[in-house]
Amino acid sequence: MEFWQMTLSLVSYDLVNVKLDRQCVGGNVGFVQEEDSSKNRPISFCIQGCEPITRCGPVHVPPEHLHSCRNASNPHLMPSDMPQTGGPNFRIYVSALSSAQCDKSEASIGFAAHCQQESQTDRPIAGFINFCPRELLRKHAQTAELTYFVKHEMLHILGFSSSLYAFFRGPTGEPLTPRQLFPPNPNLGWFDQSRGVYKWSEGVIKLVVRNWTSSCGVFPKVAHLLRTPTVLRVAREYFDCPSLEGVELEDHHLPGVSLSHWETRLLGNDLMTPTYTNAFALSKLTLALMEDTGWYLANYSSADDLPWGFGRGCLFATGSCFQFMSEQTKQRQSTAPFCYDSQLTRPASPVHVSCLPGGSSFGYCNLVRHRETLPPEYTYFASPNPFKTSFSLASASGLLSAPGEGGDCNLGGKVEMANFCPFVQEITWELQQGSVSRSSICTEPLNTFSSVAENYNLEIYGRHARCFSTSLNWRLTENETVFHPPVIGAACFEFCLRV
Repeated sequence: MEFWQMTLSLVSYDLVNVKLDRQCVGGNVGFVQEEDSSKNRPISFCIQGCEPITRCGPVHVPPEHLHSCRNASNPHLMPSDMPQTGGPNFRIYVSALSSAQCDKSEASIGFAAHCQQESQTDRPIAGFINFCPRELLRKHAQTAELTYFVKHEMLHILGFSSSLYAFFRGPTGEPLTPRQLFPPNPNLGWFDQSRGVYKWSEGVIKLVVRNWTSSCGVFPKVAHLLRTPTVLRVAREYFDCPSLEGVELEDHHLPGVSLSHWETRLLGNDLMTPTYTNAFALSKLTLALMEDTGWYLANYSSADDLPWGFGRGCLFATGSCFQFMSEQTKQRQSTAPFCYDSQLTRPASPVHVSCLPGGSSFGYCNLVRHRETLPPEYTYFASPNPFKTSFSLASASGLLSAPGEGGDCNLGGKVEMANFCPFVQEITWELQQGSVSRSSICTEPLNTFSSVAENYNLEIYGRHARCFSTSLNWRLTENETVFHPPVIGAACFEFCLRV
């Protein structure tokens, strides 16, 4: 919480010592105008009375955090419910309780959401984070992943959520999505009524249909572009694409994933893509989105560099990875962050690796053969050697060939949420199931080898370390004994810049 207090400050401090409304019997809520009409704020009340217990997620909210029960006979605020000086302007409830949502995914660390919004500004004023006990017990020592989870979920609670886009406000506090007169809910209808998600205006998110090229042809692809003013300005500068219409949101159709994250293909290891990486980064783009909620001012000095798609241009930001890799190959330019150099054509050991964009870590190209044929729009290797890759189809003894095609329709990136685009993926080594030994992040001192005898590449990990390419012929010898490193192609070393 301290990190977010330093990174995001409230635009308005009108509301202090936050109290929550009680939940209503049967969910039947009514509204009246506040007695002080100058505030133009609706007050909710419970038509059939209040529930004895109010929950924020799975947590019972303490009575002292609640307003008095407002019902049909007395729907107005009591004196004790009026804003007071001092006290919190946001409440977060943390729990570790088993639930059906935990049972849906055995690998889920937990889940989170906002509970209530302030009636005048729509800002979330309370939320919860629930850890799934089984997974928490398994990963209690994995501080990097737990830190990522908490930071990631806090941003969902504070504003980066499809359930909150319709409530975003402009610089002067005006709603960006039209409202009903009373109560002032968004009036464009429902986007997903079952999840309580209102439709938003095109000033927030615009739906477009783009041409998506794969090795099988050109296909229509629906994209939701987040296009609020600060996001648009920062994104155009980040991608080096002055004509960019907006930034794609994740299109993978999983509840809680679709439209509530950045598109993985475009922003890779950003904190707010749906896939966890050890080297996660809080980008200026994510802070720009939080600022465009209208509720916060962002401290951009807290942002991390995000080399993933930096300066890669309009084709990267709007086209398919197949288009981008094809064009970069024609121009004899790097295809990073995407790749096509598969471990499939090599012996299982050693593992061939390369540096990730920015040099903070190294990884392997996650190009794999899937059991099922990939959808044609996500098939990038149906034609033989489409990118003039470093491997030879002929020398692979048919490994990369498909009957009648000379290509492979099962070959693609390992991560579905990246539209099966292959990219260099960092490495995590595990001692036992769920017990992480070390990762390939160069700047993490804990990745230093525990035994000198295991350090075949003479690597150094720490604050000043970076990834460098190494010779594929690297060998370590002692007397007449030759040691072959299990990982070749890149490694972590400290560097010194001399001027």
